[in-house]
Amino acid sequence: MAYARISLDDVIGPRPRPALVHQLAAGAVAGQVGGGAFAVIAIGLCRVFLRTSGFFPMQAIAASMTDPHAVEGVNPDAFIIGLLIHQLVPSLAWGLVFGALVWAVRPRRNAGLTLLGLAVGLVAWLVDVELLVPALAHNPDLWNSAIPLPIGLLAHLAYGLGLSLLPWKFDPIARTFD
Repeated sequence: MAYARISLDDVIGPRPRPALVHQLAAGAVAGQVGGGAFAVIAIGLCRVFLRTSGFFPMQAIAASMTDPHAVEGVNPDAFIIGLLIHQLVPSLAWGLVFGALVWAVRPRRNAGLTLLGLAVGLVAWLVDVELLVPALAHNPDLWNSAIPLPIGLLAHLAYGLGLSLLPWKFDPIARTFD
């Protein structure tokens, strides 16, 4: 005797995927989470391998965009400026890109969401560090001379991983993340 499988899709129909605006809002939040992951990893790696203060990576961001002397010593003002620049510009922008990609690609598994986040982190590193900072910064060589490539790359990959952590949850009915 064969049994029929009935799913919720058969009874109520599939739920529509979340709207683009919803995914962009989630991406903006995820960008801030990713930016926090970036900061924590960059600070930790710089402390361990460069023997710098915990303020150094954010000071390097501030120094690239403002005063080259902001990277010298421990400068809480430069740390806050660098953190604000990082969170409000690239972290937010790439979070919105990630939200749009989640909406467009509709990853079906956590691994797909994570790989998408890591890909966005890698592209963010390439675009930001290799294209935008040299073109827009007052001190274009400061970031690359202050932060070694492996540290910058690992911090950006941590950003991408952070993108995929929150606020995404899998909706089994719509079979997408929202």
